[in-house]
Amino acid sequence: MTETQGKNGQSVYNVATAKEVSFNKTTVGTVITDSATGKITGLTAGEVSATSTDAINGSQLYATNQAIADSKTHYVSVNDDGVQADNYNNDGATGKNALAVGVGSKAAGENAVVIGYNNNVAQDKTVALGSSITTTQANS
Repeated sequence: MTETQGKNGQSVYNVATAKEVSFNKTTVGTVITDSATGKITGLTAGEVSATSTDAINGSQLYATNQAIADSKTHYVSVNDDGVQADNYNNDGATGKNALAVGVGSKAAGENAVVIGYNNNVAQDKTVALGSSITTTQANS
């Protein structure tokens, strides 16, 4: 260990160590790093934003997971048998007030309703229920 004097007159101590230093546990304030468990505990909640570089703790992740679970659509399920097709990203309803439910289904007409597999409705005020239906006439 060597002692030098800092620019404000304070003592500065330099301690030489091996290249690799190992600790069982370190504590800084309320934050504890424990080599036995591999956990960092006592971490204050970090900022959650697009520009944040803060660490996020377990309670923040739990809150995010709960928000995702609470926002799920209930009583609607679609089985695509593992093959993603059109409408996978819930983008099949492009018409005003349109509804598209099903693998490969598209509702481009205004007030169109499409439910089933691979249906395509481009006309206004049209309903298609079933499989592989393409409408050619509005109000049907």
